[in-house]
Amino acid sequence: MLNLGYACERYRLLFCKFCLYPNSELLHIVFKAVIKHICYNFASFISVCDEWTEWGPCIGGCDTTGTQTRTCEIGGLEGNEENQECDTDACVCDEWPEWGPCIGDCDTSGTQTRTCESGGLVGNEDSRQCDTDACVCDEWTAWGSCIGECELPGTQTRTCESGGLEGNEDSRSCDTGDCVCDEWADWGDCIALCDDFGERERRCTSGDLLGYYDSEDCEGDPCGR
Repeated sequence: MLNLGYACERYRLLFCKFCLYPNSELLHIVFKAVIKHICYNFASFISVCDEWTEWGPCIGGCDTTGTQTRTCEIGGLEGNEENQECDTDACVCDEWPEWGPCIGDCDTSGTQTRTCESGGLVGNEDSRQCDTDACVCDEWTAWGSCIGECELPGTQTRTCESGGLEGNEDSRSCDTGDCVCDEWADWGDCIALCDDFGERERRCTSGDLLGYYDSEDCEGDPCGR
């Protein structure tokens, strides 16, 4: 195969050798024309690549005809690419990871998946049916506080932390306890006619009865005062 760079260099050296001789004007013109003819006029269709990279990977679906590419590194075609057909890998997976968790409601058929890590099926997913956990809870949280009005049935809940019921809540009735006031305001004035009995009130400022009023009988002032 013709190395264009090598040929041009040889003709250039030969031309310069003749330039040293006297009365060589005619030779000068002839060799100049020869060099121009070889090194320029034919460059477009004599271009070759002196060194190619290795062929790249075979790109295409598994078990089909793919394409691989290489690039010219040195020569007249430097930077140009060349393609050729190739046989892709078989449609098999060389390495599968462990199966993922079984996804689905408890006590039913679930699904678990894995993704091929190498081979003709790299990146593809495989799936299979699996048996989910039984509808039981292996560990519950503690019961929460009893929610509801005092002296009436309330509700408290807990959450499953592990097992087939993980994330589910359980609830039950509970006793809210007596209605108590933790702190009362002072008694108000007694509202009554003189020498008669009336009523006074106080307001709960803290506890189950917050905002409620308590009352008691009281005696009015004597008449004539």
